[in-house]
Amino acid sequence: VRVHDEDGNEDVWTIVSPIEANLSLGRISIESPMGAAMVGKRVGETFNVVAPGGELTFEVKEIT
Repeated sequence: VRVHDEDGNEDVWTIVSPIEANLSLGRISIESPMGAAMVGKRVGETFNVVAPGGELTFEVKEIT
């Protein structure tokens, strides 16, 4: 899943099981706040994630 944050920064994540999660490889757990928030979203939709520094908003740009 390719996403952009509010500042236009891009991240690419693969949603995986908790056992397969490895942030340095771009593999994020479906049980993490970010992974759970992305599930079911479509290209063009936005979603919010609550982080220690506050709430972050992302837009889905591509799903592969």
